[in-house]
Amino acid sequence: MRSKGALLHADDEEFVSDGANDPLAELVLSHHGRLSHLRLSSIRRSHDVVKRILSLPFESLEQFTLAVNKASRPLSLRDMSLFGGHSPRLRVLDLMHPLLPFSSVDWTSPAFNTLETLRLSLDATNAHFINLTFLQAIRRMSHLRTLCILELTMHSVVSACDACSHAQHNIVPLDGLETLVLLGSPHNHAHFLRHIRLQPHSRLVMNGAIPHPAVLLPPERMYGELSEALKDVWCHNEVVPPFQAACMYFEETARRGDYLVQLCLSRDITPRTPSPTALPFHGVSDGPASNTLCMYMRDDGAPSIIPAFPIHHVRSLILQGGSFHLSYANLFMFIGIERLHVCPTAARRAYTDILRLLELREDVPLLLPRLRHLSAPDFRLSSALDTFAPGGLSGRSGRAELWQKHGITFYLYVEEEIAFVRDGKIEETSCKGIPEARVLQAIDRLKGVDYVRIVNKDFDLFAAWRHIDQIDIDANKKP
Repeated sequence: MRSKGALLHADDEEFVSDGANDPLAELVLSHHGRLSHLRLSSIRRSHDVVKRILSLPFESLEQFTLAVNKASRPLSLRDMSLFGGHSPRLRVLDLMHPLLPFSSVDWTSPAFNTLETLRLSLDATNAHFINLTFLQAIRRMSHLRTLCILELTMHSVVSACDACSHAQHNIVPLDGLETLVLLGSPHNHAHFLRHIRLQPHSRLVMNGAIPHPAVLLPPERMYGELSEALKDVWCHNEVVPPFQAACMYFEETARRGDYLVQLCLSRDITPRTPSPTALPFHGVSDGPASNTLCMYMRDDGAPSIIPAFPIHHVRSLILQGGSFHLSYANLFMFIGIERLHVCPTAARRAYTDILRLLELREDVPLLLPRLRHLSAPDFRLSSALDTFAPGGLSGRSGRAELWQKHGITFYLYVEEEIAFVRDGKIEETSCKGIPEARVLQAIDRLKGVDYVRIVNKDFDLFAAWRHIDQIDIDANKKP
């Protein structure tokens, strides 16, 4: 049995209520001093009750969530100080309400000052979140680690804010911030980034969708502004290394043939594969080693958006989500790529997309002009032998000589299949049904190709590079 002084957790989902019966509200009003976690999500609760709860002081509250997905009436908190300005232990605050405008929150409340995580999903129809009061509020949040802002609007709100100035006091250093998530208008992303400074390890996640239905600025201008803002948002009081690695993840949406593209950049030379996910409002970060800059966009907009990002020094790239995305439109902007890893897919004959890319490079010399290493697990042993072994599987045909002129080292993940063939288990490989002697002869010819490396399924294209990179870092640290 819970003691009278024990801390309480209260969640709307654990209570059954209607308009006349609101047991959670009764609990909060009677025991607000004992609550450590509180979540309000009922759409039946009157605004008067919600505002009364939000005006109470909470001595023990550590985490509060207001999560209303649908609403019929606007909510305003402008005339009240959140939690009466007294919530000394509050660390996590989620405010999610489609009819609560950013401009209807009193950002001067001391309740914001202790936060480590702030997630806002509010109405930006008539005014965006960027204003002097909000900037002053996040300046006071000295413990803030995660900030997520989602603008809910059907219109593009493009206007200057009352804080716009080149004055230094209107630039907010967010020294402790680890993750910043901005979901809304690219113009407003750029606008906000001009007002803040992040540490080099801070992670920035944005979406690149153009607001619907009204686009008040040409896309090239919006992404041009974003590009300029990204140049200065990370603090330059120390040497900030450029982005050297990228990952492009293509995820099919509910509409067949449409893809959401996730572009992630990191400052070291190792690309990091992102988790397949929807737009990450909760902004989960795996720490300083995670991708520093992530952008979500529709695939048809990627060719115009990606060039606005700092990819000029990117040397390594992972492409995930289907080798058929190896197209000129998706890759022409990566002029510095030296190492490319194409993640395997379930599609049959996916390796042919890689061959088409190589054929395209013959006609378009500026497509991945510096590419020197390509790892492709989509090649099974049979297709690897047919493609790269002189004479192919038959010994009389093949296209091996076509690929040599590209100056690329190919990494083929077929070591295990070769071992199976040599152990007399050819029926367990992709060469099933082909005479064993013919396969063994083709394997010997493949091993003689100087631009091919046969590797196992655990091979990491970037591991050797990481080792060399670390040696350089250690050498630079020596006095």
